[in-house]
Order: sequence, then C-alpha cells, then structure tokens
Amino acid sequence: MRVVGPGSVASILKIALDCAYLALLIAEAALLIATIGLLLVLPFLGGAAHHFTIDGHAEDIASLLRRWPAVEALLLAAGLYVGAVLVI
Repeated sequence: MRVVGPGSVASILKIALDCAYLALLIAEAALLIATIGLLLVLPFLGGAAHHFTIDGHAEDIASLLRRWPAVEALLLAAGLYVGAVLVI
C-alpha cells in the first residue's frame, strides 16, 4: 500500500477523521437542540399541577422539576466537552 496519494494510508486516515468530525458535529447539534428545547419548555411546566405515575408511585411534575438543574448542567458540560474535542 502506498504512503501518500490516492488510495494510500494517509487518504484512508483522512476519510476516517472526516467521519469522526462529522459525527462530533452531529452530536454537538443534538446537544444544542436538546439544551434549547429544555430551556424553552421548563418555564411552561413550572405551574403544572398534573400528577402521573412512575413505577406505580404518584409523582408531581413540580417534584421532578427540582432535578432539572442537574440535567441542564449535564447538557452544558457535554456540549462544552464535544466543542473542545471538535477544536482539538
């Protein structure tokens, strides 16, 4: 196998790096959409008084919303991490 030129090891590695870059871009876009969606939906759920069940236990939406700051922080951290990997 040739070292440089078409069909070489370098061109195969370039294709692999392009695929990895595209996958990271898609992951970053998905994290951005999830973060924006979460931030847009949460204010409307704050006054909700609906009850639902999780594993047979009644849950209130307000009790679940107290855990959302952790989800927001996780999405932010993941977005920053993927962005840093894209830069590298």
